[in-house]
Amino acid sequence: MKVFWTLPNNYPTAIAAVNQGLSIEESDPRSDIADSYAGLTTAVLEVFKYPGHGMTGEEDEDKKSGLLSRLIPMRGLLK
Repeated sequence: MKVFWTLPNNYPTAIAAVNQGLSIEESDPRSDIADSYAGLTTAVLEVFKYPGHGMTGEEDEDKKSGLLSRLIPMRGLLK
C-alpha cells in the first residue's frame, strides 16, 4: 500500500506536549510536526469531502486512464 502521509520525527516537541497535557499545536504551534498534523487534517478532510480524491485505488486509476482503456478494460485480463 502506498504511504498516504508521513510525520516528521520531532520527539522533543511531541514529548513536551504529552508531559504538559497539551496538543502539539498548543505546545509548539510553529514546529514542523504541528504543520504536518495540520496538513494531514486538511488532506483527510479533502478525502471525505470528495470521495476518491487524494487516495490511490482502482477508482482513481480509472479516472486517470484514457478513454480507450475505459472502453476496453484490459486490467482484468492481466490479473
